[in-house]
Amino acid sequence: MLCKIVANIRRHVLDGGGEINYNSKMTELLILDGKVLGALINGENEQRSPAVFLALGHSARDTFEMLRGKGIKLEQRAISVGVRIEHPIEVINNIRSGEATYSFTYTDKKIGRGCILSVCAPEAKS
Repeated sequence: MLCKIVANIRRHVLDGGGEINYNSKMTELLILDGKVLGALINGENEQRSPAVFLALGHSARDTFEMLRGKGIKLEQRAISVGVRIEHPIEVINNIRSGEATYSFTYTDKKIGRGCILSVCAPEAKS
């Protein structure tokens, strides 16, 4: 399912005139007089744009340091959750067949924040 979603996102970006550059890294955010001009990719390829949206993963320390060095204010998002839960195949099969649903919740009472994961079986196909 994820492969289809990613393929659809890729197609949507390309159909809208966007580009996808694999094995590439934003090495510099281009700013002039407090306004974003674009980004420098791999230290040499300028991509100009009046807006830049960053979707940084957990291994982006160098990018965060570069942004801080430019005086860009960074704020922690209200949510950042990663979890991997493994179950016996019988449990997964019960969820997939519609015989069971699954929920996992966690609340940190000190800070009053938590998360909920619910997995429901897809509707049965006839």
